[in-house]
Amino acid sequence: MTPTLRRRTGLKRPPLRRSLGKGKLIRECDSLMSKILLSKHKVCQICGNPKCGRLGVFHIFDKGRYPRLRYCRENLLVVGWLPCHAQFHQLARHDERAIKIEERIKALRGADYVDRLKALDALGAKVTPMSLSLLKLALGQELAQCSGVRMKYYIEEGQENCYPLDHFKELISLEGRESIKLELEKRDIGSGFIWCSTEGECFEQGNGVCGKFNCRGYAPRNGKNGRCKHAEVAFTGTGKFFILNKKGLKEVKL
Repeated sequence: MTPTLRRRTGLKRPPLRRSLGKGKLIRECDSLMSKILLSKHKVCQICGNPKCGRLGVFHIFDKGRYPRLRYCRENLLVVGWLPCHAQFHQLARHDERAIKIEERIKALRGADYVDRLKALDALGAKVTPMSLSLLKLALGQELAQCSGVRMKYYIEEGQENCYPLDHFKELISLEGRESIKLELEKRDIGSGFIWCSTEGECFEQGNGVCGKFNCRGYAPRNGKNGRCKHAEVAFTGTGKFFILNKKGLKEVKL
C-alpha cells in the first residue's frame, strides 16, 4: 500500500493575541468579590448550616457559559462547597436534592430568577480588560468600606473628581503615561457640601437639588425621608502634592 504524503498547506499560524493581563484581572476581581460576599454572609445561604463546609461564591448561572454574569450580584450566593454547591451543578435536575436547592434559590431570588438572569445576560456588556480594571477599583473601595478601612483619595491636577491611588496606577498601566501629578485630599466635613454618587457631582446642602421632588435617584437611608444613601462626604485639598510613576509615589514640595 502506497503511503500518502502530507503536504503543508502554506497557511500561517495566526499571531497570538495579547491578553493585556485579562486573566490576572479576573482572578483579582474574583478574589475581591469573594471577600466582599464572605464578609456579609457567614453561613451557607442555601441550607443555613454553619457546618456546611468551606464557603465560597456560588454562580447560579455558570460563569463559563455566562461570563457577563460572573460579577452580577443577582447571580451570586455564598454557599458551602459540600454538599450544596456541588450537588446543584453535578446532580440531575430531577434529583430531589437539586430540586430542594432550586426551591431555595427561588425563595432568595424570586420564582422568575431564570428569566431575569437571562435578560441581564442579554443586556450585559462584554467583559474587557478596561471594564475589569474599573470593576477592580470599585470592588476595592467596597471591600475597604466593609473592612472599616478609610482609604486615601487623590485628585489629578486640573481635574475635579478624586479617586483612590489604585485608579491612577491603572491609568499609568493602561494609558502608558510616565507620571501623574496628584494632590492628597481630605474629608470636607461641615462645609455644607455633599457628593452625590449617583450624579457624580458636588451639591450644596439645602439648595433644593437633593430630595424626592428633584432627584429620581433619591433613596432615604431610613426608607422614609431625610438624608439620601447616595449623599456622601465631599473632599477638599490638603496642599500636599505627589508624583506617581511606575516606581511609586513620591511627595514633592511646591
